[in-house]
Amino acid sequence: MKNHLIIIGLSALLAGCSCTPPTKAAKEICTGTKKPYKIQGKAYHPQDHYDYDEDGVASWYGPGFHQRPTSCGSIYDMHSYTAAHKTLPIPSVVEVTNLENGKNLKLVINDRGPFVDDRIIDLSKKAAQELGTHNKGLVRVRVRAIPEESKDLAAYLKRYGRYGIDPAGRKWDEIYFQEIAGKSPTEEVMAEDPAIVKAVMRSNSHHPPVLQNTVMHSNQHQFRPQNLTFTREEEVIFEELLDTPPSPPVKKSASKPQTKSNASGRHFIQVGSFVQKANADRLKQRLARHGKAAIVRDKQSGNMYSIKLGPYSTRQLAQQKLNLVETEGHHGARLIRN
Repeated sequence: MKNHLIIIGLSALLAGCSCTPPTKAAKEICTGTKKPYKIQGKAYHPQDHYDYDEDGVASWYGPGFHQRPTSCGSIYDMHSYTAAHKTLPIPSVVEVTNLENGKNLKLVINDRGPFVDDRIIDLSKKAAQELGTHNKGLVRVRVRAIPEESKDLAAYLKRYGRYGIDPAGRKWDEIYFQEIAGKSPTEEVMAEDPAIVKAVMRSNSHHPPVLQNTVMHSNQHQFRPQNLTFTREEEVIFEELLDTPPSPPVKKSASKPQTKSNASGRHFIQVGSFVQKANADRLKQRLARHGKAAIVRDKQSGNMYSIKLGPYSTRQLAQQKLNLVETEGHHGARLIRN
């Protein structure tokens, strides 16, 4: 009888343990989403431009892609707080503001898109509902990258391997709000609105809490959802992109001594990457104090604009300027040579 009880106790202990083998941590996450790619003849160049801040058109995608793989392999959930972007790091965190009503929301970038016209971001159905863009389809928004939280989320997800898949089944936005932000979207709204906090904290029965509709709780009539972004043909194109094997590595020739590493006038700093030229113009004006600034258009695609600072006479001088530019929040800046 005693042995029988011991066996039962051990069985219960094992049953209460998930016993999931630890996942090998990855050096990098979602490496496949960091490579340049083409969609319908247009070239896109993903980069760590954590200084991204752009105004443009937002769309949303829902039922046509629900429960299908995203660019990094995780399953898309239209009820999550996520979005798709053409070039921002996957994963990264952005703040999206509806410029028509002022509502804003933090979202996790976990997919690529939208590849239609000049739209700059594709919201999940849930995000579109919360921001008040769901019924309109296309709305002008501001998209601003959150550098530190983006890096923290990527670092946290690395523990789950190269695809960041949590053995417990948590989605990226859940991990972000639980582990990085430390509060849910609803709690964020409460923290920003003193009137809501005061209402929630009331304990006197003569003053029951009265909550107004907020950014996170829309009571608008919900229309039948539509896939507003992709046609079936575009879905096939993107699926083919995901199935395309990576290009073989280019063999490097034997390195030769560099005798012109500090050649005069050859060192530049590349900053930012924008779809809208007006946004590139604004950044150019802010960076002009660091030297000559020029807007460079991508020669292959013609649909992306970057800022190039320089030239600087030596690499050392260019590096000093790069360090200064990075301290101002332009973490995606890098040295280039012409």
